[in-house]
Amino acid sequence: MLAQDKVEKLRTQGTAVAIGATTEANITESGLAGGIYTRVYSEVLTTADYADISVTVTWNDDGIGHTIIVKARRNRP
Repeated sequence: MLAQDKVEKLRTQGTAVAIGATTEANITESGLAGGIYTRVYSEVLTTADYADISVTVTWNDDGIGHTIIVKARRNRP
């Protein structure tokens, strides 16, 4: 959910400028502070018409590392 929610927000935002990489550390399942998850997301302009979005969520559970990566593309306004 953390990855998909961020992808949808980035895909539907109205900005014409791509963001660089952003890290949100120690967040909960709902994106609030105080959790075990780290979310890194970026948006890169690939052409004049498109931007590529990448969201990576990582966490450790009982000493085992987990990673989820979700990628998407959005039209630039």
